[in-house]
Amino acid sequence: MECRAKRSNNKNSTSRWTYICRNIEMIDSKKIPVAAFHGDLDEMVPYGYDYPFTMIGPGCKLLFNKMYGSSTIVERLLQNGIDKSKMYTLYNMHHSPHVDEGRELNEIFYYIQDCMDPFFKDITANPETTTDGNSFFINDINATDITWQVDGGIILKSSGNGINVAWFGNAPEHKVYASGLMRGTGFLSEFNVNKK
Repeated sequence: MECRAKRSNNKNSTSRWTYICRNIEMIDSKKIPVAAFHGDLDEMVPYGYDYPFTMIGPGCKLLFNKMYGSSTIVERLLQNGIDKSKMYTLYNMHHSPHVDEGRELNEIFYYIQDCMDPFFKDITANPETTTDGNSFFINDINATDITWQVDGGIILKSSGNGINVAWFGNAPEHKVYASGLMRGTGFLSEFNVNKK
């Protein structure tokens, strides 16, 4: 199955990104964590601060200005206290290492996908929870719009921030999921329950 991103016809979108790559100070006021994946041998977009399109040779210095690449941008975010930003250097890789020569997704694509799950979990809200194995509760009073789901059992009682569960003895697994909002940020909590 081929997966292609939709090309944006919005020139403002492209020009904003170009502006950030040339004026790193623009991100100083931003508080949004970034996960960047970049091949350290990329010749189209510099990994650090350098000229783009270096594969055309010295002429790139005549045609283009230096720009900030992923490692420099993430370094700046970390210096500004956006400590959940992450730089994933793809060593000995060029531009678009997530697709092979036939433009098919490869193992690097799935590596990126696997790295994004913990990154998103780390940057979303993480409310304090308690359980005794049958009762589950989100302790944070700022948690709202909570939705509960149970695998291997049934919810007997729900009171917004908490539930009581009856477990099926023959179920292959027993899990509880809670999702909702906390101070405007989404969260997903998962409980694995050992039933013997």
